[in-house]
Amino acid sequence: MPVQPIRPFNDDRVAHKTAVLNGYTYHYLYAVPSSGKWSETVFLIHGWPDLSLGWRYQIPLLLDLGFRVVAPDMMGYGGTEYFSTEQLVKGPLPQFAYQLHLASGEVEKSVKDETTIRQFLKGVYGARGPEGELVFVPEKGVLAENLGKVGESRVLNGEVLDYYVQQYSRHGVHPTLNWYRQRRTNWEEDQALLDKKTIHQPVLFIQAAYDSVLKPEMSKSMDVLIPKLTRGEVAATHWALTQKPDDVNALIRQWLEKEGLVKAKSAL
Repeated sequence: MPVQPIRPFNDDRVAHKTAVLNGYTYHYLYAVPSSGKWSETVFLIHGWPDLSLGWRYQIPLLLDLGFRVVAPDMMGYGGTEYFSTEQLVKGPLPQFAYQLHLASGEVEKSVKDETTIRQFLKGVYGARGPEGELVFVPEKGVLAENLGKVGESRVLNGEVLDYYVQQYSRHGVHPTLNWYRQRRTNWEEDQALLDKKTIHQPVLFIQAAYDSVLKPEMSKSMDVLIPKLTRGEVAATHWALTQKPDDVNALIRQWLEKEGLVKAKSAL
């Protein structure tokens, strides 16, 4: 039976909760199986430009398999607070051109109200203008001149788009882009992993075959550092969770079963 995604409003399968961690308020989606019992807890972490609701097709599957689910809005997204720019440690950024543009402060000058946020989100999620105009190009970043040209997105639309616009309008896009302003800090923290040599926990990696940013060849060395790596692939772009939810869910289910983590039978 097809999975019924979590709705952005009035869905009794999830609760919208908040928690204070290290002095900052986090918003998160919290869900438990209908039986009230669960075997393990799964944390679902989104990227940019997304929200906890980006996992709306996967949460029902995990609940049906007997897991408790926690999906937070990351810092600066939706209902979660953020570090101000002044609090961030700034430094050199990676060479990906779009990341340099996202960190530059230029995007906020064009994406600053509900109307432009709506066009921005539609464009980043694949909408095009009548002549094929794009809003987001990895080699350049956000093309502000095309914001008013794009039509509807097949990936993000309807009440889900309305929810994203509502949530992104809380703080604007600026705090979500702070992720790209602290690449130096992230890089320095990652250096500690080099001494560990390997990650021993079982890991599932699902490659989006047509992702124009995180291309398949970028994952070649993962097997060396992660001996218990399981690979999967879906015929999707960067938005695999939404474009191919059934394929993604099938890979998640197979992996959880292989690792002996599933305690319940699922109808999904």
